[in-house]
Amino acid sequence: MKQEKQEKQEKQEKQEKQEKQEKQEKQEKQEKQEKQEKQEKQEKQEKQEKREIETKVEKTCSGRGSRLPMV
Repeated sequence: MKQEKQEKQEKQEKQEKQEKQEKQEKQEKQEKQEKQEKQEKQEKQEKQEKREIETKVEKTCSGRGSRLPMV
């Protein structure tokens, strides 16, 4: 009887530990994904801003015949 109770408890603890680990892994995966999406969004924005600046420079320089290569 005592052994059964102990086995049941160990099984429960093992299950809880596994669930906790899975929950943590899921959370870490989500945080990693969110961080990556945020970074990609930022890089895209920086690229866009850089392009806008180059376009402005190109427009102001085009009158003199000098053109900047597109990046």
